[in-house]
Amino acid sequence: KFIAWDSLLRRLTARLRVKKYLKENPAATETPLLPPVFVLGLPRTGTTFLHRLLSLDPNVRFPKTWELFDPAPIYPDDPVKDSEKKRKFVQDGIDSIKTIVPQIEAIHEIGSGGAEGG
Repeated sequence: KFIAWDSLLRRLTARLRVKKYLKENPAATETPLLPPVFVLGLPRTGTTFLHRLLSLDPNVRFPKTWELFDPAPIYPDDPVKDSEKKRKFVQDGIDSIKTIVPQIEAIHEIGSGGAEGG
């Protein structure tokens, strides 16, 4: 229950921070974007492989795992510090999961810096 509650609380906090950021930085919503490509599929059907293959294209911007957890800047004046702190936080969580379930990477490689955890 604690893990589910913690996860929910973090997602709601991230959502509120995104809303606040967009309210304070309305120009962020005016940036032209290309239509997204979504990779969807059932478990063990190659979606991670396809996602990582697509991420190799230098013309494509994919969200890194740490960005998915907390997309709004915490330190807007220092993007390097912002990304390093977020990446470390997510990687620490992933390392905890690997300690609890050491065989997880035999099933699915996970990490904070690549496409969908790679």
